[in-house]
This record gives sequence, structure tokens and C-alpha cells, in this order.
Amino acid sequence: MHFIHLGRGRGDRGRADSDMRSLVANGLARVQTEYMASVIEAIRSEVSPNMYAPPAPSQGACRVAVPMAKINPDIKVTSNVFPLKVKDGKQVYQNAVHMFTRYKDSDEEREKRTDLTTRESTELNRQILDKVKAHDPYLPAGVYDGRTTYWSIAEIEYYEMTVDHPNKRAGTTKVRVVIKSTGQKIKFPLTMDRPMHASVGEQALSLMVREPMAELARADKNKFIHQGVNLLIPDWTNQRHLGGGYFGLPGVSATIRMCQLGPSLAIDAAVAASPRPGPVLDYLVHACNVMDVPALAHRLHRGSGEWRLADNAIKGLTFKTSHLGYSRSYKAKGLGKTSEEHTFDWEKPNGEVVQVSIAEYFFEHHKIRLKYPQLPAITSGTSKHPILTPIEVTRIPEGQIRRKLDSNQTAAILPMAAVSAADRFDRINTSSRPLLKQIHQSVRV
Repeated sequence: MHFIHLGRGRGDRGRADSDMRSLVANGLARVQTEYMASVIEAIRSEVSPNMYAPPAPSQGACRVAVPMAKINPDIKVTSNVFPLKVKDGKQVYQNAVHMFTRYKDSDEEREKRTDLTTRESTELNRQILDKVKAHDPYLPAGVYDGRTTYWSIAEIEYYEMTVDHPNKRAGTTKVRVVIKSTGQKIKFPLTMDRPMHASVGEQALSLMVREPMAELARADKNKFIHQGVNLLIPDWTNQRHLGGGYFGLPGVSATIRMCQLGPSLAIDAAVAASPRPGPVLDYLVHACNVMDVPALAHRLHRGSGEWRLADNAIKGLTFKTSHLGYSRSYKAKGLGKTSEEHTFDWEKPNGEVVQVSIAEYFFEHHKIRLKYPQLPAITSGTSKHPILTPIEVTRIPEGQIRRKLDSNQTAAILPMAAVSAADRFDRINTSSRPLLKQIHQSVRV
């Protein structure tokens, strides 16, 4: 034991600091020497025959883990990484997708190129391509990312087909789909270009995993919800309500990892916060913690506590409307004036321009009488061209995930995520079986 006398003078304090630094440096050097000696001893010791060092990659540095204790061959290790077996020499081709929507104005028909890159158009784009596949079973099988890329197992130089547009918007008739090769292809087996960096083939394989996940969700919406890399199980019980209208849903996440053994599928347990699909009114009832919709209509007025809760809960939420005769998606920016307060100039079919409220417009134009016109409308669109939609005619689509949670929601979701190893294994084992089966059926490579 070392004792250091701390004097009262400035020189004494300086000598004490110097002595302390010297002792700390000597202690660290001694610990480092002992640690290196143990590492060298472990390297020189006899290693179990079933252990081997992986071959070093052709480029870059390689990290090798050194066993710091004796290896017990009786310990079984279960991994949640599944190797993807693809025939050597198989190729996957990348194709660009273009869509052109046809409109009919009076007797003239015109065509306009569709923007496929928006988030709101992804679902509609998939519906259109599903129609193409239904009309032409000879289209080479593949997976579509919902936007501009279609990976196929056979080469497509140029493909074109015209189908009826799924949306029955006034003036919209058909859509022309064009698929043509980009000249890029991926040949299996895939290898790592450099240590810990995936090759370009990971993009195609990741899409080949997400598409079967989406197929499972489309086949049975009551059993699965797909969002990104997550395949969630809908469980809307009150025990899983995190507050603010969001529920903690269990499930699994599936991602592609490039290993030295080749591309592998990593499946892990996951928990995500998602609003319950259905009317936005029901969502706001949970978000504002009120009994029912009439209680919400009574309390939801500007300046109230329920208003602040509802405004925060609605921001950034994607909702759909169907009063136009077709489904259309919007992204909410907040709450605005009520449907009976907000007025605008409306041009009637006979050319007359009148000033009406939102409630009057819906009754006269859409033949819909709002039950709660005193409720605020949802604001979307831009600042120059705002769109106000009554809450009554809006719905929440499935598959929305909230990334940022407040402190109360985070505290509520942590116990759902912190499960035992046995429960985690059961969740992965149960959810991975239908996913692996669907991947085997969908990805024919």
C-alpha cells in the first residue's frame, strides 16, 4: 500500500500529483504486461481439434479472435443466421421499371409518365405490376421493390404491357408498364469484395427477402404486418398500448449478411411501435386517452390538453381516404380548423362559384353528412396548397412504424423487448418457419 502525503503548499500539491501519475502509469504497465503474457500463453496452448482459424481474406486486414479460456466441446451454440443456398452459375438480372398513366380529357387521350419514387405510390405500383403478372404469366419471375427496380431470374431486354389503372380517378383510364434491362446482372456464388463489406449482390438478395415478407402480409393481414425488414404479429391488446395510440408489436427482423460462407439470412426478434390500422378516430381515442368518439368530439377543441395530444399524435402519420371513389394517401402535418369553420370557394358543376365550409362541401358534392363537423380537420399538402380532410373519412393503413418514441412510450416498450433467451429463441423459431418457407417458394434461384 502506498501513502501519499498531501501538503498544503503549492509545491506539495505538485509533488503529490506527480507521484500519483507515476503510480498510475506503473500500475497500467504491470497490468498490460500480465495481460499480454496471458494472451501469448493462450496462443501457444493446444487448441481443440474442432476449432480452426478462418482463411485470411485476399484484401485488407483480418481480425482473429483468440480463445482466452479452455474450450468446452460439450457446449452447443445455436445461431440465428441461416445460409442461403443458391446454385453456382445462377444469375439475377436488374431491370428498370417505367409506368405511363393515360388520361382522357373530353375526346382527347393523353399520356403522362408516373413518378414511381414517392413513398405513397409504392403500394399502387405493386398493384399495377400484380395486374401485369396476372395478365401475362410468361413474364420472367422476379421481385419488385415497388419503385423503379425489378430483379428477374431471366433476362428481359424489353417488355411492355397496358392494363387498366387500379384507381378509378376521374379521367384515368389505363397505365402502360415498360420493363427493360439495365445491363447489370449478379452471378452466384457471391463473395466478399473486401473484409466486412458486402458485395453488390446484397441489394438483390435483400429485396428477395423483403418480397416474401410482403407476400406473407398480403396473404393474411390478421397474422402478419410487413414494414421494411420487420415482419410483425398484430397484437392490439390494451396490455401492449404504449400510449399516444401506438402499440408494441412483437415479430422478427430479417436482413442479409455477407459472411465468408457466403450470403446468409440473419433473423432476430424485434419489437416495433405501430398504430392500429383502422379509422383515425379510433386512433385518436387511444392517443387522447378518452372513452369513445363522442367524448373525443366533446373535448377536442383548440387549446385543450386533448388537442395538444391529438396534434402531436397525428403529425407525420400516413392516412388514406376513400370518399373520392378510390384510395389516396396523404401525410398529416397536424390539425387545422374544424369542418364547419373552414370555408373556401367552390366552383359547382354549373360554373357557379360559392363559398362553402368543408362540411357543406362533403354533403353537397360527395353526399356525405359529417357526424362530427365540430372536430378539427387533418392538414396535409403544402403551405401554398394545403389540404384539409375531415377525420371521419380517413383511415390508417397497416405497416406504419414509429421510429422516435417519447420517454413514456420507451419505458413501456422496453419490457416487451427485454425477454429471456429462451423466449427469444421461441419467437425466432416460430416466426422464421413461415418466412423461410415463403422465401423458398418465392425465390426460385
